[in-house]
Amino acid sequence: MSDDRASEHDPAKADLAQLASMVSHELRGTIASIRGLAGAGMHTYEALSDDERREFFQLIEQEARQLSRIADEISTTLKLDAGSLRYDFQAGSIGKLVREAAEVVDVGEHPLTIDTDEDLRGTVDRLRIAEVVGHLVDNAVKFSPPDAPIQVRVARDDSNAVIEVVDRGPGIPAERRGEAFNRFAKFRPAGYEEVQGAGLGLSLCRAHVGAHGGSILVNQASVGATMLRVTIPLER
Repeated sequence: MSDDRASEHDPAKADLAQLASMVSHELRGTIASIRGLAGAGMHTYEALSDDERREFFQLIEQEARQLSRIADEISTTLKLDAGSLRYDFQAGSIGKLVREAAEVVDVGEHPLTIDTDEDLRGTVDRLRIAEVVGHLVDNAVKFSPPDAPIQVRVARDDSNAVIEVVDRGPGIPAERRGEAFNRFAKFRPAGYEEVQGAGLGLSLCRAHVGAHGGSILVNQASVGATMLRVTIPLER
């Protein structure tokens, strides 16, 4: 039986085959963008102004970050599948952690508001929760108008820490919100069909939050506003 036929009867092999296909597609696209930018820059360098050269380098750097993000997501996904991903739980300020993670995301022209209770402490894996926050803010950037505000909030709710990221994008229809956290999720709202992404980010967020005994949901914050809401128990 061929490998393709065998994978039809083995969910693990089918998932791995889909991951390989996604990796190939995403890497080819990003590498092509980097090569195209670098080639154009080389051929037009002398004719470009300093500002135009700077813009070329910024675009190349953005694509390189995307390449690094894809590699990190693939590595983490494979570790999860292998059961080899370990979490390092430490006590500390969750509010401060969320603020620091949100502040390093490139939000472009989006006004970013961060409202956290830095006295809110809990036991979490700082690296993985920072990854969750970074991905949620990055998603808000990708799926909302270029100058629309983004809000990050952290507060206590009984014995839980609640992290909310609110954007002003078109959102996800109620009937499709559950699948947003599936691996290889492909849904894109109208007007954002060309947004790049491997479809792994929110599935990894769900895995990281689940490892903390928490939950992650998509809510409709208001008309024209989408909220990603993470709830994490403060005590383990």
